[in-house]
Formats: sequence, C-alpha cells, structure tokens
Amino acid sequence: SVRTGLIGRQIGASRSPWLHVREAKAQGLALSYTLFDFAALGMDESHLAAQLAAAEAGGYAGVNITYPYKQAVIELLDELSPEAARIGAVNTVKFSVGKRVGHNTDVVGFAESMRTGLPNASLERVLQLGAGGGGAATAQALLELGVRSLFVSDQDADRAETLARRLQDGSSGRRVVAIDAPLSVVD
Repeated sequence: SVRTGLIGRQIGASRSPWLHVREAKAQGLALSYTLFDFAALGMDESHLAAQLAAAEAGGYAGVNITYPYKQAVIELLDELSPEAARIGAVNTVKFSVGKRVGHNTDVVGFAESMRTGLPNASLERVLQLGAGGGGAATAQALLELGVRSLFVSDQDADRAETLARRLQDGSSGRRVVAIDAPLSVVD
C-alpha cells in the first residue's frame, strides 16, 4: 500500500482523498490518502517542517501541498523539478532516497482544463485573481495558452506585482500587469 496525503489549511472538505484513492484503484494500486489540515490540527506554517519530516519518517511516498503552503514549502526541499523552479511553487513533494523533491503539476492541469472546458474562450485579455502558489501556476498556464494581456490582482498588492514582473520578464511580447484598482481601470 502506498501512503500519501495532502498538507494545507481549511482542507477538510477536499475531494483529493476520494479522487486519488479511486484513481489508484483503477490503476491496480492500493493507496491511502491522509488529510493534514493545519487548521483542524491547530497548527500553522511554523509546523510545516515538522509535518513534512513526520510524513517522510512515517513511510509516505510523498504528499501534495495546497493553500497556503505551496511557496513556503520550497525552503524545506532538497530539489525542485524544472517546472516547480520556473513557477516558484510546489504542489507535490516526493520522498526519494533521503531527498525531498518538489514538483508542480498545476500548470499542466489548469492548461488541460482550459483546453477541454473552455476551448473557445478569448485569450486576448484575462484577469487573474490571486498571485500565490496556485495563481503563479495558473498565470503561467494562461501565458502558455496564448493570453495576450494578463492582469494579475491579489489581496497582497506586492505579491501581485512580484508575480507580474517575473512573468513579464519571460513573456516574449505579451503584456503582464499587476492591478490594484477597479476593473474599469483595466480597459
């Protein structure tokens, strides 16, 4: 049996256990999937290192990472996949031969959802709400899908500005702008 789980905050209603166990079963694998809900456990970001160490020591193959720890977990890892390094966020940590390796599958997942779920959506101008770990991946996917102008907004204006600057540097002619104003200003 493969042991995995999800580390995050306010994740009690997550469908991840059901989805992962069901897919594993379809692939002929026995899988257990544990939620580590820091809110329910009375823990905060300062417990992230200890929880990762406990999962690793407990024989977990790895864990998924979600809000709000996708960026904070990076400093606790030994390696990052090229995708995770490029995005600056991790949603999966694999424990392998004494190493913690961070990966990010959010870009691929979001891009595929856009292609299949919104195949005719205009990519001319898009407003992205959120610039955290998930937002960084979503914004990257949007640019890879061909968005011409991407407007990034976040409750933390500095975080939106940092993401917009980083994306603009590698956007090859596309416009990426952080906004901290009503939507009518974007027009």
